[in-house]
Parts: sequence; structure tokens; C-alpha cells
Amino acid sequence: MPASDSDYEVVKKPVAKKKGKAAGGTGSGRKSTGFTRAYNLSPELSALMGESSLPRHEVVKKVWAIIKERDLYDPKNKQFAICDDELMKVMKIRRFRTFGMLKHLKPHFLD
Repeated sequence: MPASDSDYEVVKKPVAKKKGKAAGGTGSGRKSTGFTRAYNLSPELSALMGESSLPRHEVVKKVWAIIKERDLYDPKNKQFAICDDELMKVMKIRRFRTFGMLKHLKPHFLD
């Protein structure tokens, strides 16, 4: 008699649910790390972002959006961005490497 597919099925054991402190607590139960917690922004960066407090990853995301929307890429090397007047107030440098922008933004995160 030929073997059927059901003879080769792997039986999966039910996964036990983890018991945690967040089972009855409010929120998602995740700890707010330095990357995800909201920082107070300097007046210059706050004016550019439109908000007074944001997490670092949101600030970087918005700066990327500004660079793309205003087409601030260096035409000779797209790894770099050339600041317009508004971005210049925050970055304090005319041309910067886009993947290293956080080092220019770091002084603007207060707290």
C-alpha cells in the first residue's frame, strides 16, 4: 500500500504563552530605550520638525524626507546632501554625508 502524505506530517506542539509583567499592565509592555524615547528638541530643530519633542528615529526620517522633497542631494555624489538655508541652521555645515547625519543632529537632542 502506498504511503499517504499524512504519514509524513510533523506534529507541532502547542507553544506555551510567556508569562510577563505586562499581562495586566497598560501599554505594550516594552521598555522605552534611548532610541525610541522622545527627546526635547532644540529651538532650531523644533522649528524644522514642527514639534517640540520627537524620538531620534522620527527626526532622522523627517530629515530624509526633507532632503528628498527639496532635492538637496549633491549632484556629483548622491551620498552627500547640500543644505538649504533652513537646514543649514540645524546642521551648521554646508555639505554632509547623509548616512552620518545623526552626529550633526546629536547636539539638538536636549535632556
